[in-house]
Amino acid sequence: MRKYFLMAVLFLMSAESLFAADIKIGSCVYTFNDAYMTRYRNAMAAEAEKNGVILTILNSQNSQGTQNEQVDEFIADGVDALIINPVDRTDVTEIIEKAKAANIPVVFVNREPPEALLGSYEKTYYVGSIRRDYC
Repeated sequence: MRKYFLMAVLFLMSAESLFAADIKIGSCVYTFNDAYMTRYRNAMAAEAEKNGVILTILNSQNSQGTQNEQVDEFIADGVDALIINPVDRTDVTEIIEKAKAANIPVVFVNREPPEALLGSYEKTYYVGSIRRDYC
């Protein structure tokens, strides 16, 4: 877990901002009712605290609309970056567009958006396993 959080933070932050005080990251998790994502949340929160990062993690309650609204709130609050576990990995266009408009990096975790969406904004990243289709 620690490795993924640190990778996400490194993807998000430029060398200059790594040394800035009060780095604020907003994170949305598709649901808090998933055992794996609970472990992920807890590990991410522990690493953020240990590294002096201000991290807010919200429950999207398995609703893409709720997640989109949470992204709006984070942007309005002036976060430096977003870490998103998408509700619907194929429906992240709005999140990417909002992040791009605000010039905020966004890292998607655990649920890989389509490559075309990831490539639509140069500050969009994915951390997690590579999805494979098996026949």
